[in-house]
Amino acid sequence: MPTVVLCVFNPRVRFPLRGGPGIKLWQYIVKRLLYYIPTLIGLTVIVFALMHVGGVYKLIAVYINPRLTGAARQQQIQMLIQKFHLNQPIYVQYFYWLASVLQGNLGYTNTPIFSGPVTQAIALFFPNTALLAVLGGILTWLLGIPLGTWSAVRRDKPDDVAIRVFSYTLYGMPIYLIAVVLIIIFAVWLKVLPISGTVNATLVAACPGTGTAYLIPPTCCS
Repeated sequence: MPTVVLCVFNPRVRFPLRGGPGIKLWQYIVKRLLYYIPTLIGLTVIVFALMHVGGVYKLIAVYINPRLTGAARQQQIQMLIQKFHLNQPIYVQYFYWLASVLQGNLGYTNTPIFSGPVTQAIALFFPNTALLAVLGGILTWLLGIPLGTWSAVRRDKPDDVAIRVFSYTLYGMPIYLIAVVLIIIFAVWLKVLPISGTVNATLVAACPGTGTAYLIPPTCCS
Protein backbone atom coordinates (compact mmCIF):
# COMPACT_ATOMS: atom_id res chain seq x y z
CA MET A 1 0.00 0.00 0.00
CA PRO A 2 2.72 2.64 0.79
CA THR A 3 4.31 1.94 -2.58
CA VAL A 4 1.06 2.69 -4.38
CA VAL A 5 0.61 5.96 -2.51
CA LEU A 6 4.14 7.06 -3.30
CA CYS A 7 3.65 6.28 -6.98
CA VAL A 8 0.43 8.24 -7.20
CA PHE A 9 1.85 11.39 -5.63
CA ASN A 10 5.30 11.23 -7.20
CA PRO A 11 5.37 13.89 -9.96
CA ARG A 12 8.19 12.05 -11.73
CA VAL A 13 6.09 8.94 -12.32
CA ARG A 14 5.33 8.40 -16.00
CA PHE A 15 2.10 6.95 -17.33
CA PRO A 16 2.45 4.82 -20.48
CA LEU A 17 0.50 5.94 -23.52
CA ARG A 18 -0.40 4.03 -26.64
CA GLY A 19 2.28 4.13 -29.26
CA GLY A 20 4.65 6.41 -27.35
CA PRO A 21 6.56 7.10 -24.16
CA GLY A 22 4.85 7.88 -20.89
CA ILE A 23 4.05 11.36 -19.60
CA LYS A 24 4.70 12.82 -16.17
CA LEU A 25 2.00 12.84 -13.54
CA TRP A 26 1.47 16.62 -13.60
CA GLN A 27 1.20 16.55 -17.40
CA TYR A 28 -1.38 13.79 -17.17
CA ILE A 29 -3.42 15.76 -14.61
CA VAL A 30 -3.30 18.94 -16.69
CA LYS A 31 -4.31 17.01 -19.78
CA ARG A 32 -7.28 15.44 -18.02
CA LEU A 33 -8.38 18.81 -16.63
CA LEU A 34 -8.23 20.37 -20.08
CA TYR A 35 -10.62 17.70 -21.31
CA TYR A 36 -13.24 19.10 -18.94
CA ILE A 37 -13.37 22.45 -20.74
CA PRO A 38 -15.02 21.26 -24.00
CA THR A 39 -17.15 18.84 -21.98
CA LEU A 40 -18.56 21.63 -19.81
CA ILE A 41 -19.11 23.87 -22.82
CA GLY A 42 -20.96 21.06 -24.55
CA LEU A 43 -23.14 20.51 -21.51
CA THR A 44 -24.08 24.19 -21.34
CA VAL A 45 -25.02 24.15 -25.03
CA ILE A 46 -27.21 21.06 -24.52
CA VAL A 47 -28.94 22.55 -21.47
CA PHE A 48 -29.49 25.86 -23.27
CA ALA A 49 -30.94 24.07 -26.29
CA LEU A 50 -33.31 21.98 -24.16
CA MET A 51 -34.51 25.11 -22.39
CA HIS A 52 -35.51 26.64 -25.73
CA VAL A 53 -37.36 23.60 -27.06
CA GLY A 54 -40.67 24.90 -25.72
CA GLY A 55 -40.24 28.37 -27.18
CA VAL A 56 -39.95 31.83 -25.68
CA TYR A 57 -43.22 31.83 -23.77
CA LYS A 58 -42.42 28.51 -22.12
CA LEU A 59 -39.19 30.02 -20.79
CA ILE A 60 -40.87 33.00 -19.14
CA ALA A 61 -44.11 31.29 -18.08
CA VAL A 62 -42.85 30.74 -14.54
CA TYR A 63 -42.17 34.48 -14.15
CA ILE A 64 -45.58 35.67 -15.39
CA ASN A 65 -48.11 36.76 -12.79
CA PRO A 66 -51.14 34.46 -13.36
CA ARG A 67 -53.48 37.20 -12.11
CA LEU A 68 -52.60 39.56 -14.95
CA THR A 69 -54.72 39.61 -18.07
CA GLY A 70 -55.01 41.58 -21.25
CA ALA A 71 -52.66 44.50 -21.81
CA ALA A 72 -51.00 44.18 -18.40
CA ARG A 73 -50.07 40.56 -19.13
CA GLN A 74 -48.67 41.43 -22.55
CA GLN A 75 -46.68 44.28 -21.03
CA GLN A 76 -45.11 41.94 -18.48
CA ILE A 77 -44.30 39.42 -21.23
CA GLN A 78 -42.51 42.10 -23.23
CA MET A 79 -40.59 43.23 -20.14
CA LEU A 80 -39.45 39.65 -19.49
CA ILE A 81 -38.40 39.22 -23.11
CA GLN A 82 -36.30 42.36 -22.84
CA LYS A 83 -34.91 41.35 -19.44
CA PHE A 84 -33.73 37.92 -20.61
CA HIS A 85 -32.62 39.16 -24.07
CA LEU A 86 -35.00 36.75 -25.81
CA ASN A 87 -35.51 39.19 -28.67
CA GLN A 88 -31.86 38.88 -29.71
CA PRO A 89 -30.15 36.19 -31.84
CA ILE A 90 -29.90 32.77 -30.24
CA TYR A 91 -26.11 32.87 -29.87
CA VAL A 92 -26.36 36.23 -28.07
CA GLN A 93 -28.97 34.74 -25.75
CA TYR A 94 -26.60 31.87 -25.00
CA PHE A 95 -23.79 34.15 -23.88
CA TYR A 96 -26.11 36.24 -21.73
CA TRP A 97 -27.50 33.07 -20.15
CA LEU A 98 -24.01 31.61 -19.59
CA ALA A 99 -22.82 34.83 -17.96
CA SER A 100 -25.86 34.75 -15.67
CA VAL A 101 -25.19 31.13 -14.70
CA LEU A 102 -21.55 31.87 -13.93
CA GLN A 103 -22.73 34.65 -11.61
CA GLY A 104 -24.87 32.16 -9.68
CA ASN A 105 -28.25 33.03 -11.17
CA LEU A 106 -29.77 29.64 -12.02
CA GLY A 107 -33.28 30.88 -12.65
CA TYR A 108 -36.60 30.50 -10.89
CA THR A 109 -38.67 27.45 -9.97
CA ASN A 110 -42.32 27.11 -9.08
CA THR A 111 -43.50 23.80 -7.61
CA PRO A 112 -46.20 22.82 -5.09
CA ILE A 113 -43.64 22.62 -2.24
CA PHE A 114 -41.27 25.42 -3.21
CA SER A 115 -41.43 28.61 -5.23
CA GLY A 116 -38.41 30.87 -5.59
CA PRO A 117 -34.88 31.09 -6.97
CA VAL A 118 -33.23 27.79 -7.87
CA THR A 119 -30.23 28.59 -5.67
CA GLN A 120 -32.51 28.80 -2.64
CA ALA A 121 -34.14 25.52 -3.61
CA ILE A 122 -30.72 23.84 -3.83
CA ALA A 123 -29.74 25.23 -0.43
CA LEU A 124 -32.99 23.91 1.03
CA PHE A 125 -33.03 20.43 -0.50
CA PHE A 126 -29.32 19.64 -0.74
CA PRO A 127 -28.75 18.83 2.97
CA ASN A 128 -31.33 16.03 2.82
CA THR A 129 -29.87 14.78 -0.45
CA ALA A 130 -26.33 14.75 0.92
CA LEU A 131 -27.44 13.03 4.13
CA LEU A 132 -29.28 10.37 2.15
CA ALA A 133 -26.26 9.80 -0.11
CA VAL A 134 -23.92 9.40 2.88
CA LEU A 135 -26.25 7.03 4.73
CA GLY A 136 -26.87 5.03 1.57
CA GLY A 137 -23.12 4.68 1.02
CA ILE A 138 -22.55 3.58 4.61
CA LEU A 139 -25.33 1.00 4.36
CA THR A 140 -23.86 -0.28 1.10
CA TRP A 141 -20.44 -0.72 2.68
CA LEU A 142 -21.81 -2.35 5.82
CA LEU A 143 -23.75 -4.91 3.79
CA GLY A 144 -21.75 -5.18 0.59
CA ILE A 145 -18.26 -5.75 2.01
CA PRO A 146 -19.19 -8.57 4.44
CA LEU A 147 -21.53 -10.27 1.96
CA GLY A 148 -19.00 -9.93 -0.86
CA THR A 149 -16.22 -11.33 1.30
CA TRP A 150 -18.38 -14.22 2.47
CA SER A 151 -19.48 -14.92 -1.10
CA ALA A 152 -15.85 -14.99 -2.28
CA VAL A 153 -14.82 -17.36 0.50
CA ARG A 154 -17.83 -19.61 -0.13
CA ARG A 155 -17.56 -19.49 -3.91
CA ASP A 156 -20.12 -21.62 -5.76
CA LYS A 157 -21.58 -22.87 -2.48
CA PRO A 158 -25.35 -22.61 -1.88
CA ASP A 159 -25.01 -19.48 0.26
CA ASP A 160 -22.83 -17.84 -2.40
CA VAL A 161 -25.42 -18.61 -5.06
CA ALA A 162 -28.18 -17.23 -2.83
CA ILE A 163 -26.25 -14.00 -2.23
CA ARG A 164 -25.61 -13.56 -5.96
CA VAL A 165 -29.23 -14.24 -6.90
CA PHE A 166 -30.44 -11.82 -4.24
CA SER A 167 -27.94 -9.14 -5.32
CA TYR A 168 -28.68 -9.45 -9.05
CA THR A 169 -32.42 -9.39 -8.37
CA LEU A 170 -32.23 -6.17 -6.38
CA TYR A 171 -29.78 -4.64 -8.85
CA GLY A 172 -32.11 -5.37 -11.75
CA MET A 173 -35.21 -3.97 -10.04
CA PRO A 174 -36.11 -0.28 -10.53
CA ILE A 175 -35.61 1.81 -7.41
CA TYR A 176 -39.18 3.10 -7.48
CA LEU A 177 -40.48 -0.50 -7.45
CA ILE A 178 -38.34 -1.35 -4.42
CA ALA A 179 -39.62 1.82 -2.73
CA VAL A 180 -43.26 0.84 -3.33
CA VAL A 181 -42.62 -2.66 -1.95
CA LEU A 182 -40.94 -1.23 1.17
CA ILE A 183 -43.81 1.22 1.71
CA ILE A 184 -46.39 -1.56 1.43
CA ILE A 185 -44.52 -3.88 3.82
CA PHE A 186 -43.26 -1.50 6.51
CA ALA A 187 -45.73 1.39 6.32
CA VAL A 188 -49.03 -0.22 5.28
CA TRP A 189 -48.81 -3.77 6.65
CA LEU A 190 -46.46 -3.50 9.63
CA LYS A 191 -47.08 0.21 10.30
CA VAL A 192 -43.60 0.70 11.76
CA LEU A 193 -42.33 3.35 9.32
CA PRO A 194 -43.90 6.51 7.85
CA ILE A 195 -45.10 6.47 4.25
CA SER A 196 -43.47 9.81 3.50
CA GLY A 197 -41.86 12.74 5.22
CA THR A 198 -38.58 14.46 5.78
CA VAL A 199 -36.05 15.11 8.50
CA ASN A 200 -36.26 18.80 7.60
CA ALA A 201 -39.55 20.24 8.83
CA THR A 202 -39.06 23.31 6.63
CA LEU A 203 -39.70 21.31 3.47
CA VAL A 204 -43.05 19.85 4.47
CA ALA A 205 -45.01 21.86 7.02
CA ALA A 206 -47.02 18.81 8.09
CA CYS A 207 -43.91 16.92 9.17
CA PRO A 208 -44.04 16.64 12.99
CA GLY A 209 -40.46 16.82 14.16
CA THR A 210 -37.20 15.43 12.84
CA GLY A 211 -37.46 11.67 13.44
CA THR A 212 -34.86 9.46 11.82
CA ALA A 213 -37.58 7.01 10.79
CA TYR A 214 -38.13 9.12 7.68
CA LEU A 215 -34.63 8.24 6.52
CA ILE A 216 -34.96 4.47 6.64
CA PRO A 217 -37.05 3.78 3.47
CA PRO A 218 -35.10 6.05 1.08
CA THR A 219 -31.78 4.89 2.54
CA CYS A 220 -32.67 1.27 1.85
CA CYS A 221 -33.62 2.16 -1.74
CA SER A 222 -30.42 4.10 -2.37
